[in-house]
Amino acid sequence: MKKALLSCVLTAALFTACSQDNTEDDRLVCVDITPICFYIEVSDPAGNDLLDESRPDNLLDAITVSYDETDYTVQERLYYYGDDGLESRSTRTYIPTFIGLWSQLSWNYATNTAGNYQVVFGEFAGEESVAHREITLHIGSHEATLAYSNSCKWTAGDFPDIDRHFYLNGQELTDRPANLGLYAFTYTPTDGLQLQTAH
Repeated sequence: MKKALLSCVLTAALFTACSQDNTEDDRLVCVDITPICFYIEVSDPAGNDLLDESRPDNLLDAITVSYDETDYTVQERLYYYGDDGLESRSTRTYIPTFIGLWSQLSWNYATNTAGNYQVVFGEFAGEESVAHREITLHIGSHEATLAYSNSCKWTAGDFPDIDRHFYLNGQELTDRPANLGLYAFTYTPTDGLQLQTAH
């Protein structure tokens, strides 16, 4: 009985270690920082989604990404969507995992509707400060250099100060959604990749 009671007390202590009873100066704050990925969408000038595997002219087999002296091809879709949106994750704390290059269907949480198909490269830790990290996107004979910089500094408050920038071919992207890591391209075999100015 004493052992059972001690076990209950220890378990309670573990779950209350981050409670609001702690003072503001010494409380433990758990923060998930969004991992960094390159999100890539490709359409033709008419707006047709060239990453939709149901289209006979899709580009999934023509896309590779070069990073850190390794070439990556598109893996199968890793996330599945239904009427309720993205499948929920099973853990409270999300730990970034480098996967490589995969395809998925984007989801608009504001309208609760599916968007375009994407190829995604990552994941990279959002709390890692990086002066410059770049990948090279290849589609057929065309290529583009995508990059980001990330600074994560913990301040006296509860949350970190994050300064993150994305780049295309050496130029910083300042307009949404490209400045959030979503690269929406228009592609033709003759003209190659052109970043869409509005998405």
